[in-house]
Parts: sequence; C-alpha cells; structure tokens
Amino acid sequence: MQKPGAFDCTIMPDSLITVAMIVRSIILLAVLLPAVSAAHAADRIVGATQYDYGAVCDGKTDDTGTLKKWMASGGTLFLMPGVCIVSDTLEMNTPNQRLAGMGGELRFVAGIRHGYGIHVKADGVWVDGARLSNPNELGTGAGGRNVGILVAAHYSRVTNNTIDRFQNGIQVSSRGEYQNHIISGNFIRDVTGAGTGGPDGDIGEDRGDGITVWGAQATITGNVINCKAGHDCRIGIHAEGLGDQQRASPPRSNEMFTATGNIVTGPFRRMIVFEDVTHGAINGNSTAGGNWWGIASIRSSNIAITGNSVLFDRDPDNKAGWGYNPEYAGIMLYGRNRGVTVAGNAIKMTGAALAGINLQGLPLHSGRDDRNSDVTITGNTITATKATRHGIRAVYSDRVTIADNAVHGVADKDILRFGAGIEGAPGGR
Repeated sequence: MQKPGAFDCTIMPDSLITVAMIVRSIILLAVLLPAVSAAHAADRIVGATQYDYGAVCDGKTDDTGTLKKWMASGGTLFLMPGVCIVSDTLEMNTPNQRLAGMGGELRFVAGIRHGYGIHVKADGVWVDGARLSNPNELGTGAGGRNVGILVAAHYSRVTNNTIDRFQNGIQVSSRGEYQNHIISGNFIRDVTGAGTGGPDGDIGEDRGDGITVWGAQATITGNVINCKAGHDCRIGIHAEGLGDQQRASPPRSNEMFTATGNIVTGPFRRMIVFEDVTHGAINGNSTAGGNWWGIASIRSSNIAITGNSVLFDRDPDNKAGWGYNPEYAGIMLYGRNRGVTVAGNAIKMTGAALAGINLQGLPLHSGRDDRNSDVTITGNTITATKATRHGIRAVYSDRVTIADNAVHGVADKDILRFGAGIEGAPGGR
C-alpha cells in the first residue's frame, strides 16, 4: 500500500522500452535532419557566382569579359559581394534565367551612353536583388537611350533591385508587344533627365523615366523612385499602350496595367502616367513634386485613379518643357478618356497650378472626338494655396459626374466647368 505523500515511480518494462525507442528516435532525427536539409538545399541552389568565371570585382579591374561568359552560362546566377567594373551591356538570353543579388554591385563605367546595363532578351527571366550603378551618369539627349534594365521579352520579373543614376531605370521595350511583367520593390535612385529645365521644344521628352512599360499586362508595385535634384526628368512611372506602333497583336494588347503603392519624388515633369491604356488602376501611390502633373490618364479607358496622395509644389518660375504649354494640375485627364473614376484622392497644392484636378478634353480635330466622357470625380480632398487657381476644372468633357469633393483655399472657383453634360456640382462660388 502506498504511503501518504509518496509517489509510485515504478515503470512497467513495456513502457520503459517505448520511452527508450522515442528518445533514440529523437537523437537520430537531431543528427540526420541537418544533413538532409543541407542536401535538399544543395539540390535547390544550382547556379554560379561571378567568381566561378574569373571575375575579380575589386572596384578597379574591368570584369566585362568574364561577366558576359557568366551571364551566358544560363541557370541561376548569384551576384556575390564585390564591386564589378563593367564597360558594356550584359545580356540575359536564356529562358527562365535568374540573376540573384547577394550583395554585389555592377558598376557601369563605359559602353552604355546609348545602351543598357542589363538587356533581358528571353522569356521568363527574373532579375532580383541586384545593384546597378552608373557613377559617371552616362547618357545623352539624343540617339539610343541609356537604361539600367531593358526587357525585350515576355513574363519577366524585375524585383528588389537598386538602380542608381541611370537616365532611365527600368523599361519594357517598345519594339514589340511584350506582355506579363512584375516590377516591384525596386529603388530607382537619382534618375538623370535629359531636359534643360527650360522651354526647349522636344528636349527631354523621350527619356528620363524611372519605370516605363510599353506593351500590356504589367503590375508596377511598391517601388521608390526619385529624379535627381537639379535635373529635368520626364516621367516617374509610365505605362503606355503601343497602339498602331506595335509589331504584334496578342490578346489583351495595350491592356491591363496597375501602379500600386509606389513612391515617386523629385523634379519629374509627370509623376505617374497611363497613356493609351485600356483597363488599369492607379491606386495607393504617393507623389511629391511634378513640374506638370502628379497623376495623369491620357487617352485611356476604364481606369481607376483612387486613394492616392499627391503633393504638387511646382515653383512658378519652373519652365521645364514649357514649349508644350502644359496646363499644370495635381491630377490630369487629358484628351479622350472614357470611363475613368477619380475617387478618394488627397491632393495638396502648394505650387503654381491651374487646378487640383483638371479634365482637359480637346475640341474636334480632323474629325476625331477627343473629349473626355463617362468620368466620375468623387470623394476627393483638394487643399490649396492661392497659387492654384481652381479646385476641379472640366473642359470639353461630356457625361461627367462631380460629387462630394472637398475643395479648400483655391484662388478662383472650387468647380469650374464649361461644356455640356457635367452634372452634380455648382459652377463655383
């Protein structure tokens, strides 16, 4: 009989055997699992570093030749720590190839004034986590464009890279109808524009972009982009359908773009623009700067511009691209937009501008109707100084609904409208 306060610690033989087996199994797992995991990791990670092909990457030696051989090897390429000097374009020609940055830098010092740092020429390529720099700010105002990463293929991913001081950061080429792209998490630092900051005709209007996609079906998400101080850059984020210029017409041509959660700052002429696009969304972005427009839709349809924060702080003496006679605005709908919604945006106007939101349709020209139509402007907040003339301005636009917007501090009218078919708001105070 058990005594009070005592415990029976007797273990039956079968139970003792079971416990011993469990303990031994745990010990075996502890010994074997690391080796199994390492073996599986080795199976997963199949690729080469730049050093496997003889690169030095000491910040002095020109490694272009060895890096080209490395790129041509295909598979997964690991850009390990080190500064690799490059004097020509590096091409990625193998389908489904991946460049994975592991702390290394590709420093381009020559050979790309009219060309590209990395040229993606095969479908399914993924460029991830690499650092590209252009310390000499190679580029030009005419001829071939200087671009950090140029994609001329389908199904690309360009993610988590740092692209420093290129005239154009990331571009999907206009020489094709390239589709299905993910461009996300990149730092596009100190874009160097080609404009002069003055009214010089076309100068600067064909280069100087952070991210540009010509083609279709692309999502541009979570990037941080700036134009270098003192420069005259063109566009922070630009998605454009090719229209009659496209060389192929696959399904959904010129369609389906999103720009979401990006930050764009500095003296770009236009911060985020969709042009000749069908089915798209510009939402949740934050822009500060913009010498022409914060966000714009140009000749596009079925576009949602929602939940963005726009700070427009243009200096009245700024003449960047003035030869085009831009009508300055926080958000601009320019020429023949159809089915566009502008809703829930916060627009702060501290610089010289015509309007917080401007619907600028165009009169009939050569028989073409370039009026905006079927547009809804609702739930926006526009806070301005007297340097901004109007809150919302609608010109040559039909079937436009303007409702429930808050406008404060403009110099003239909260709502200025002329043209038939604009409903739901008074003509101004």
